[in-house]
Amino acid sequence: MAVAYTENTALSFYNACALLKFTVKSDNIKEVCVYSTDAVLSGNFNFNTEGLSITTTAVGKDIYETNNYVKVVGNFVNGETYYMSCIPGTLANGFTLEVVNDKAAKGKDRVYTKEIELKRNKIYNLGDITYTERPAETRTLYLEPDVWEIAGAVYQAYLFNGSGSQWYNFEKVKEGLYKVP
Repeated sequence: MAVAYTENTALSFYNACALLKFTVKSDNIKEVCVYSTDAVLSGNFNFNTEGLSITTTAVGKDIYETNNYVKVVGNFVNGETYYMSCIPGTLANGFTLEVVNDKAAKGKDRVYTKEIELKRNKIYNLGDITYTERPAETRTLYLEPDVWEIAGAVYQAYLFNGSGSQWYNFEKVKEGLYKVP
């Protein structure tokens, strides 16, 4: 996405986004998604053409919708290179790259934990993207009881998962956060 402002007849365009580049190396990929836990990667934003700054929060009566992810969905061709644009910003906790196959199954996540600053008008190479089946034990269930948290309370949930449906007990991880061991 490029933006321009002028008060005469000459337009100067500025690339407002950062680009994430990847090359597909599997035949069955339908979706590539990048998640961040601490940054806005897609949605509405303001671009100031004078200072070249970006704002992702509402100003005045504006209502902004923002997301902590950016994704591309389509019929990817093995060996081809693709780009997805995202809102520039600092990803202090890194990001997670997720791939979904043509059967809507999520693959094993690639997690990058180092801080990265995505700058506008720059290309960041994510490398080769392949679909690797996700091991069953990679997901952890978390619970944040919020206003329902009571000292000494026991938190349980019954989860329906085909033949794996069962009761789960949550253990305290830290104040206000519990997980299934």
